[in-house]
Amino acid sequence: MNQSEIINKIQKLRNMLADLENTVRGGEEKAFSSIGGNFDELKKLVLSDEWPEAVPADLICDEKSEVDKTNRAQGVVEVLISEPVDGKRCLDFGTGEGHVTRELANHGAAYAMGYDIVNNFMKQGPRMQFTTEWKSVQDHGPYDVILISDVLDHLVDLDPVEALKRVKSVLNENGKVYLRRHNYMSRHGTHLYRQLNKAFLHLVFNEMEMTELIENPEPLPTYRYYFPIKTYTDQINQSGLVIKSDFRTTTPVEGIFERREILDRIFENTPYKHFPKIQMEVDFVDYVLEHQ
Repeated sequence: MNQSEIINKIQKLRNMLADLENTVRGGEEKAFSSIGGNFDELKKLVLSDEWPEAVPADLICDEKSEVDKTNRAQGVVEVLISEPVDGKRCLDFGTGEGHVTRELANHGAAYAMGYDIVNNFMKQGPRMQFTTEWKSVQDHGPYDVILISDVLDHLVDLDPVEALKRVKSVLNENGKVYLRRHNYMSRHGTHLYRQLNKAFLHLVFNEMEMTELIENPEPLPTYRYYFPIKTYTDQINQSGLVIKSDFRTTTPVEGIFERREILDRIFENTPYKHFPKIQMEVDFVDYVLEHQ
């Protein structure tokens, strides 16, 4: 079993514990591992054009395409970072293969460090470096710009508050952290759109039902924050960083999800007893953080 498989198993255990907690909180016994009575009808609906997409098809990155991954990285740097990186020392926390780190260097960063826990890095280029060792990140700091894009909600080896504290410890006195949080309650909360591009599957169907919809479903491990904005704010405050600004990317929730047969399933799979429209509308929250 490789490191990625071990991490995925750990997150599945965390999700099972979250499900158990919600069951106890609601005082109900929920069948997380069984096929629901109206599943066949809902499966037909999911596979029809009536069920909305999770993500516009033309925005889905082909993970096998270097062009797509490069374009996505360019977008991350140019959209999420609101200042020029020319001549600055930058850190990409959770860099993956390293495309964003490379783009930081291409955009003029004096030095770009890409950090991740798994070495799946591309070849290093000028003014860029990759590491799986936090000590190396510390040794090359502090950093003027730190980017954490769609990472904290999918961590399995580190608590998000602890991750933010680590980032704070290597942030330059006048530096900024650009943080994107990916809401579990959003229409694409677990990235299942990569296999079946339909909205809110993770809120409507349990794990066993998902195997009937998707062959070998591979949802990205995700913390199940049912009250995301409060949770994100609390985590930032606990880290000792300060929110300079925040911006929410939202998508209206279609009326189909207010149908009783779908809404009842959302109630079953979350702590809510009313339609959580506000929470489901939030796709991403982008923060600019700094020292106190």
